[in-house]
Amino acid sequence: MTFDYDVKQVQDLISKEVFEKELYGLYPLTFLMAGADIDECARNLDYAIKHNYLDRECYVCARILAELKYSSEVVKEMIGDDFIKQSTVYKEALHEGEAMGISIGREEGVSIGREEGISIGREKDILSVLATRFNQVPDRLSQRIHNLREKNGFLFDDLIKLAVTAKDIGEFERKLGKIV
Repeated sequence: MTFDYDVKQVQDLISKEVFEKELYGLYPLTFLMAGADIDECARNLDYAIKHNYLDRECYVCARILAELKYSSEVVKEMIGDDFIKQSTVYKEALHEGEAMGISIGREEGVSIGREEGISIGREKDILSVLATRFNQVPDRLSQRIHNLREKNGFLFDDLIKLAVTAKDIGEFERKLGKIV
């Protein structure tokens, strides 16, 4: 068995002939053909897909190919996002993007939670040192340290040193006022 065929470049084909001969497989390429009317190409592509001569994935192919010749705004108007969103390629990419976003969000949440946990632990350490050294920590001081953690957690190294070295709770409060 032998085949006899001619090789032709897409831009040398005539879109009207492709539509007249119902060469459905070439419909996504018609946007690139000689004398192509973008409205006619879009209508015929839509017809072929709606009547199951072509798969919905052809919208994606046609849009990509049409943007080689026409502006993306013009092509988007003819082959809108609604058509693209029906394609398996789009749905798979969307699903993959959502999964990636969830994974990244989870990682960021764990990181933020870890930092928050460390910060809470350091707050408790300061209060524990003060309570051990001075028996009791006034509620107002405890609240002040808590508020400081939420605003300036990076000062906690200095506060731990101060809690260990202060002569009494009053000195701690005075020096805390100077730090903050």
